[in-house]
Amino acid sequence: MLHYSLLYLVPKNLESYCLGKISRTQLPNWSRSAVNQLVVKALGIDMSEAAKPLSAYTTIEDLFTRGLAADARPISEPFCSPCDGILRYSQLVDRGQGIQAKGLHYSINSLLFDKRDSPPPFDAHWNVSLYLAPHHYHRVHAPFSGKLLSIHYVPGELWPVNEPFVRQIPRLYCRNERVVLELEHESGGRGFLVMVGALNVGRIRVKGFPTFATNSAVFAQKAKPKTRVLRSSHKVKIGDELATFALGSSVVMVLDQRLTKLFALKRITESQEIRMGNALQ
Repeated sequence: MLHYSLLYLVPKNLESYCLGKISRTQLPNWSRSAVNQLVVKALGIDMSEAAKPLSAYTTIEDLFTRGLAADARPISEPFCSPCDGILRYSQLVDRGQGIQAKGLHYSINSLLFDKRDSPPPFDAHWNVSLYLAPHHYHRVHAPFSGKLLSIHYVPGELWPVNEPFVRQIPRLYCRNERVVLELEHESGGRGFLVMVGALNVGRIRVKGFPTFATNSAVFAQKAKPKTRVLRSSHKVKIGDELATFALGSSVVMVLDQRLTKLFALKRITESQEIRMGNALQ
């Protein structure tokens, strides 16, 4: 694959860091409207549901991470899509393996726990994969009600995660930088929500936890795994905002058997557009 060979030579993490710095640069008042209109038109961004008018976004990153107007995304309980995007698949985990694309699999344990010395015991049963394109809404929300138990940052590369690369690069999700959110449902069932970084999307922010802003100077320089176990109860309600991508990328969810049965999940293998809050059963 030509793109793969050429991109292998590019310092992808450094490029993403530099682009992130540019995207967070304040736009001059005289150019703000024109630049924002250009970005919206070039990427096909739908601003009709945005919480603010186009002129209110002072940086390109502000535009990409825009919030939505109240009630723009009705929430379907008890299990909903955590984001806008393309639902690639929703299906059973096969012998500890997740499906990246036809003929390409990856280890669920490697995705969730990387090389942690003492990973928490977890029986992965169901796997959901969603892709966020640059034009999508970039905030990620709680797929069910319960508690946030831990946050884990895994350093890695920043390969693109669009369709051509997903079909070509082995173990892509496990190679890329990611933030793993461990969630516990009100029933006691557990699940993981994995935000996978991508080229030019190294910046992931976890709401309420500023030290987990990836693609920052600290992360770019040290690039070491980082885990925070939440000792006190951090309750979340389905639809609550959890984190944000600066541009677009992928979300992978892994659920245990209890949640799989509770939500009565059905197998989906054909890609389809989905919105945050849409039912996933």
